[in-house]
Amino acid sequence: MSSLSTHILDTAHGCPASGIAIALLAEAGTVLFTGESNADGRCADLPAVPAGRYTLTFAVAAYFRARGMELPMLKQMLADRQSANWLDLVG
Repeated sequence: MSSLSTHILDTAHGCPASGIAIALLAEAGTVLFTGESNADGRCADLPAVPAGRYTLTFAVAAYFRARGMELPMLKQMLADRQSANWLDLVG
């Protein structure tokens, strides 16, 4: 099993991005987890998963709309790897 972690930073406002909805889906589209980022921009409740292909979504549009900015939802596919991966989502 591999652990997943997130740390979402709002570089437009210089702070962690709290309250962003996060979903983890299996390759077939089955929802494995839903939650949201905490005050530190992290989601500590992501489950451990076996090596494979997953989709991790971050609903950033609602977060930025609440701050007067308009952005689309960003989505990043994760490839199966044995080592840590960094994903920079920049709008």
